Amino acid sequence: MENGLINTYHYDQYGYYEGVVTTQVLDGAALMPPCCIATAPEVKEGFFYKINDTDDGWIAEAKPKSAKDCIGLVVKHEDNSDRGCELKKLMQDFCDADSEHYRVKRGEDLSWTVEAIPPKTFEEVKKEKMQELQNKSASLETPLNKNIVFTSSLGFKVNGDRRSQANLQNLINFYQDNSISYRDYDNNMQVLSKEQLTTILRESVLNFENLYNQKWSLENQIKNAKTKVDLSKIKIDYVMSNFKS
Repeated sequence: MENGLINTYHYDQYGYYEGVVTTQVLDGAALMPPCCIATAPEVKEGFFYKINDTDDGWIAEAKPKSAKDCIGLVVKHEDNSDRGCELKKLMQDFCDADSEHYRVKRGEDLSWTVEAIPPKTFEEVKKEKMQELQNKSASLETPLNKNIVFTSSLGFKVNGDRRSQANLQNLINFYQDNSISYRDYDNNMQVLSKEQLTTILRESVLNFENLYNQKWSLENQIKNAKTKVDLSKIKIDYVMSNFKS
C-alpha cells in the first residue's frame, strides 16, 4: 500500500454504516480512524448496512416497507443517527398512511415503535355512528346552510335553510306589491306573487319535516343495528325534497 489517501467506511455507535472517511496511509499502513473499516458496503437501495461480528464486512438489513414491517423495531429517542432518523420518519409516514390500523407508540423512555390498533368494539362503532348523525343533524339548524336546497313545485331550486325561511317570511309580511322579485338557488330572478312565496315557504317547512323524519329513521337504524356490518351499511346522508315530481 503506497503512501497517500484512501477511503474507509465509517459506522455509527449502533454499528450502522454512516459514510466515507478519507484516511491517510503512511509507510504503507492506513491510519484507520475509530469505527472504520477498509471494506465498502454494497449500498443497495432499500437496505441498511451493519458491521458484522468480525468487524471486517457488512450485513444488509432490509428497510421496512410498511407499518406492519415496523412492528418489533425499536428506535431510541436519542438515536439521531442517519438510520435512526430515517426509521422514525418511516414509522410516522407509514402510520399516517394507515392510521386506522397502526400508530406510533412511544415507550416510557420515549423510544419509538409501531403497534397495531385493536379493532373497535361494536359499541365504539355504534357510538361513533350516532355521533356522526348528531353532528350532521346539528348542521341542519345552522342559519346559513347552503346544502339545504330543495326543488319547489314552481319548477326551480330554492335555498331552504333557516335564514332563507326568515327572508321569505319577511317578504310575505312586509311587501305590498302584487309581484316580488325573488332570486332562486341558481341565481335566476323569479317574479313571484305573495301566494307563490307562501308556497315556497310552506315547502321549505315541509322539507325540514322530511329531513327530521330521515334523522329519526337513521337514529332507529343505528339503535337497532346488531353488528358492525349493519352499522357500516348505514349512510348518514340527507335527501332533499322534490315538490316538482
